[in-house]
Amino acid sequence: MDESPAAIALTVLFSALVLAAAAVDAVRLEIPNRLTYPAALLGLTTALVFPGRSWAVTLLGGAAMLLIFLPPALIGAGWLGMGDVKLALGLGLFLGFPVAVVAAVAAALLGGGAAAALALRGRDRGAVLPYGPCLAAGSLIALVGMRALAASRAGLAVPG
Repeated sequence: MDESPAAIALTVLFSALVLAAAAVDAVRLEIPNRLTYPAALLGLTTALVFPGRSWAVTLLGGAAMLLIFLPPALIGAGWLGMGDVKLALGLGLFLGFPVAVVAAVAAALLGGGAAAALALRGRDRGAVLPYGPCLAAGSLIALVGMRALAASRAGLAVPG
């Protein structure tokens, strides 16, 4: 896949923001707006910078993540905060549709696995699990997996 220098720079900058958000969440159990708002703005720019990316794909990715993560945060069960929702929005905009949906499923599986591991270790039922790292890892899994699938369908070698 031929990517422009601008697309590569955008990807590197966005990745740094997401990794920072995951790290902050892992330590402080919060994802600050100073990381989520720029992530959402960078996600929007993919429609302008990524070759072949449409506004529809970008906006549908963001909408999918909002539809998946906003309701549980609004219900207030306590396992998902608004920082997680805003990070998911930025990830959805950046990844686009349908990769964002794959990322949401991967994040849910990772989060469920981490919660199960905590439960098996006898952790307090009320223990808090940061979800930002699950969102970041799920997005990476989805992005790499979908690129590998696209490359294999096109008959290309997937770099390892």
